[in-house]
Amino acid sequence: MGFLWFFLGMMTGGCLGVMIMCLFQINRCNYYEQQIRKIEEQIKKK
Repeated sequence: MGFLWFFLGMMTGGCLGVMIMCLFQINRCNYYEQQIRKIEEQIKKK
């Protein structure tokens, strides 16, 4: 029975960890895309 709880805890923790890391990666990609748009606007103004 203990192994079952250990396995469920590892699966839950692993899924939550991966989800949090994916959210951070998505946030970083959005930040870089925003920076690229700002640079493109500056180039178009020149």
